[in-house]
Amino acid sequence: MDGRLFGLGADPDVDEHAWLLGQAEALRSRRLTAIDCDALAEFLDSMAKRDVREALSQVERLLMHLIKFTVQPQRATSSWAISVVNAQNELQDMLDSAALRRAVEEKLPRAWERARRSAAAETRMAIAAMPAENPWSLDEALSWTPPFGLPQRVK
Repeated sequence: MDGRLFGLGADPDVDEHAWLLGQAEALRSRRLTAIDCDALAEFLDSMAKRDVREALSQVERLLMHLIKFTVQPQRATSSWAISVVNAQNELQDMLDSAALRRAVEEKLPRAWERARRSAAAETRMAIAAMPAENPWSLDEALSWTPPFGLPQRVK
């Protein structure tokens, strides 16, 4: 197989996709001297950080809506419930990784503060009106259902 088709020798700054394909092909064919170890390690680190950012974004969205349900229950809408369910579903898939779950749980206080700011902005209420302490563990937030209920979750 022609290595050029898989980006062997490609510059990651010019064509990252081709470079990744080349690195994968070099690994599969055990051509370890063709692997750019430093760049590949940096790329893998950035992928892991991206995964944490994506999961935290979903946690922040979930917590923001839980706060809104708490501080403005009379204004609860089906769109809030849909946002909760969508975030829970995304997180259920992401948090199959024990390492990612640990990283998210470690950063839960930061996600809470961001969710409070977002909820304050969206509700047009003072941030002081938002609960100062997060009353939900990650598992509780993942299993929370609105007062008017939801259909059974698909696993």
